[in-house]
Amino acid sequence: MRPTATILSRFGADGSLLDVRGAYVPVLPIADYLGIADAESDPANAVLIVVEGDQGQVALLVDTIHDQRQVVVKSLEANYQAIEGVAGATILGDGRVALILDVDALTARGRVNPAFRAEAA
Repeated sequence: MRPTATILSRFGADGSLLDVRGAYVPVLPIADYLGIADAESDPANAVLIVVEGDQGQVALLVDTIHDQRQVVVKSLEANYQAIEGVAGATILGDGRVALILDVDALTARGRVNPAFRAEAA
């Protein structure tokens, strides 16, 4: 969704909450988690993807959605090593590798600290 200012609330110094049908959901800036400096940081100018994990709902803040695909996910832990926040990887049709985010790890982290910053990657 592309949120309007009326459904966004500030939380602490850096955090934001999204009003989803009367429930406030923390907004997690994925770029901060991945260490991407030049990404959109204002939820009102970005796309929010509401996901649900073991810890409840969170809204993932991303710049844009390029497309949707069905893919075969390969485990990174079985083929490489465990990486916090990454569930696996897939090879796209053009040969590029795409990482698959671990929604449960991100929701757990967002519930502990909705304004998390990139100290994990």
